Amino acid sequence: MILTWLGPLILAVYWLRRFAISTSMALSGLQKRFLALTESAPKVKTMLTTKLCGVSVGSFVRTQYSAVALLNSRAFSRSHALLLLCLSSAGTWATMLVILLSWQFEPLLLLLPWLAGAIYGMWRKRTLTWYRPFGDFALVLIAMRWVLQNQSVLMTSLGESDLHFLLADGRFPAQLLWLAVAFTMTLLIGIESWAVILALVLVVAGSLSLNGAVALIIGEMLGHVWLLWWRSRKLNQDVREITKSYAVVSSVGLVVAFFVAGLLRDAFAWNFTFEGSQLTEKSLQFFSLYFVIVVVQAFAVLAWGHFAAQKKVDEVQKGEYFPISWITFMLISNEILDFILKKIATRLDLLIAQKKELDSKDRAQIPTAFLAEHENEITQLALWLPKALEESQNEKRI
Repeated sequence: MILTWLGPLILAVYWLRRFAISTSMALSGLQKRFLALTESAPKVKTMLTTKLCGVSVGSFVRTQYSAVALLNSRAFSRSHALLLLCLSSAGTWATMLVILLSWQFEPLLLLLPWLAGAIYGMWRKRTLTWYRPFGDFALVLIAMRWVLQNQSVLMTSLGESDLHFLLADGRFPAQLLWLAVAFTMTLLIGIESWAVILALVLVVAGSLSLNGAVALIIGEMLGHVWLLWWRSRKLNQDVREITKSYAVVSSVGLVVAFFVAGLLRDAFAWNFTFEGSQLTEKSLQFFSLYFVIVVVQAFAVLAWGHFAAQKKVDEVQKGEYFPISWITFMLISNEILDFILKKIATRLDLLIAQKKELDSKDRAQIPTAFLAEHENEITQLALWLPKALEESQNEKRI
């Protein structure tokens, strides 16, 4: 019986991910502007363009991986890629939109522009991308309404069980438990916004305290930043150092956000209640807490990024590129991925040309370590690039 409640919840998380991907494709022009930035671009323009790029990706997680892939490829400005990583929180807007509109907006209205775009595309025999986000977001809202309609199933299943009392417990030990659960689950499944959507549904159902909701949100965000570091641990030295520092600073920012959210809740006297009539109020309270957590984390990493961007990097870097699984699981924006693959293909041709130009006399004057790394990178790229190109084409067909 619980599946009638859990099924729509899983569908909501799935279609939210699809919404982020289709939005990224529809707004790819903003990503092109970011990729066209030069080092001499004005700071205000750079900040705004990078922020809009993060917004266009529509995903906190995909923006992070896109930024790290740019850093790893060494095919783009290091400072700009690092800024994109620091502004990855801009991608949380899609989740925030779900929180605000889940029960306040008629999803069928979104199907009208989706249907118009689909018909126009078939009529003109053109592949359009702008209309797809409307359909995906409508499906998110429909799934969320379905979850709300099956609230009674959840309440019946929980009853007066220990789990129900633990969910309602807003004390610090219970918070730590839910934080640990969300952190561990995120490391295992790596799915974005699963804990946020779950917490939202449980809060409006009157089953979860706001303190517990904060713990789930922070646990998930902690899981994502440390999973990013774990998946980057075998890449070049600069990326390893950046992702580790980013995870540490994000963790500090999220710990601060944990207490700031608690102070906010106390200041506005937001209390735990079982009254279903307060649906809108609970959604707004939840949104406010989530927004504060995201903003505090963003300020922490922006402060760190200012100094990290000024650090000098060794010229010789390990020739290890991000795993193909990042492409398979669509962790990188299509536009940014295409840019990276083109730059890496050019780099491989350049490395091969340099190798052919070197004669025995030239080789004797070059440090052995540099030559070895040069040969290793050619070998790695020759194996990696065809697989990456093939997988990127498969991704576009999905």
